[in-house]
Amino acid sequence: MAFKDDLYSKLTATTGITDIVETRIYYGIAPTNADVPYLTYMRISDDQIHHTGAASAFTRCQYQFSCWAFKELTSDNIANAVRNALDGFNGTLGSTRTRIQMTDQVDLYDSPDDGSQAGLWHIAVTFDIWHQRAVPTL
Repeated sequence: MAFKDDLYSKLTATTGITDIVETRIYYGIAPTNADVPYLTYMRISDDQIHHTGAASAFTRCQYQFSCWAFKELTSDNIANAVRNALDGFNGTLGSTRTRIQMTDQVDLYDSPDDGSQAGLWHIAVTFDIWHQRAVPTL
């Protein structure tokens, strides 16, 4: 199982998140017809860790979790649920040793293209995620 799938399992097992977005949790972008509110997440960077000139078994990735809703309060509630589920996590996701730390949060508003007032609040929450990965072989 890919690490992003382990994250998905963690998110869908967290009632604080699913109480708000139900099963509307997507990797990358949401479908154009997705019901609101929803949560998207994606890896935005992947730093390979080396020691003494060789690859190690750990990587530090940054993942962004985007909390989408018609109301600012709902978007904020999703962001808080994600923070409560992930920030400070130190354990195993799937079979992968993992440590997670929140690094940033930004509040955004996605204006509609048609000029109407019905845009989406978007809170982007970023986490550093350290996890094990197979060491490359030569």
